[in-house]
Amino acid sequence: MYCKTPMKNFALVLLSIALAFVSCEDTPNIGNLDLELDAKDITLPETIAEKPYELTFNSPVAWKITIDEVTRATPSWLKISPMSGEAGEATIRIEAAEENKGYTSRSAEVSVKAGIASAGFIVTQQPVPFFVVKTKAIEAPADGGTFQVEIDSNVEYVIETDSAAKAWITTGTRAALDEEGDGAPGVVEDSPEGVPNVIEKIIISKNTDTKERTAKVVFRYAGLSYEVAITQAAAKQGGEEEE
Repeated sequence: MYCKTPMKNFALVLLSIALAFVSCEDTPNIGNLDLELDAKDITLPETIAEKPYELTFNSPVAWKITIDEVTRATPSWLKISPMSGEAGEATIRIEAAEENKGYTSRSAEVSVKAGIASAGFIVTQQPVPFFVVKTKAIEAPADGGTFQVEIDSNVEYVIETDSAAKAWITTGTRAALDEEGDGAPGVVEDSPEGVPNVIEKIIISKNTDTKERTAKVVFRYAGLSYEVAITQAAAKQGGEEEE
């Protein structure tokens, strides 16, 4: 009996090692999930869409979704279904459960976990669009200068300048709110809560002509457009500015 006990224990150790080896081989090394995403982040409209966003991925093991690791709870505005599934190809539907009635966007971090692997993305719901250009006109001296246009906006807009005026008007540079410049002040007190105040810089070159010149700069978003009229004084012959 004395000599058989060590052999028995040794056999058990070998069996344990073999089982552990088989167990490791049976556990798939899946790395990151094969998420079929065009982009890592998903943006939802501020309204409830007619069709949800669909995300398809493959997982060799059972998977589950977690949202916002801190709260471990689904935000009331976000709906994802299903929240878990078995191995194989899966499609989840992502949609807004309620409208975003605020002027700021809201986001949630979503993780799809399968075994030791995980893949994450951010879901953002857009805010209610707000776009107002407060500056109506700019009067520049013949020497030109840098001027500011006040804008309250939480959307991306475009700036258009008269073709003939592009030689003496430069746009598309945003100024810091406390940066000095002619025209509009850098801080707007009555901006709606949550709407960023934007200051666009307009640089006007020196007018060496003896005639006054005018142009317009248009700010556009969707169906909204605002015109800023620009008038620059003429220069007298000899370099003096026309009064």
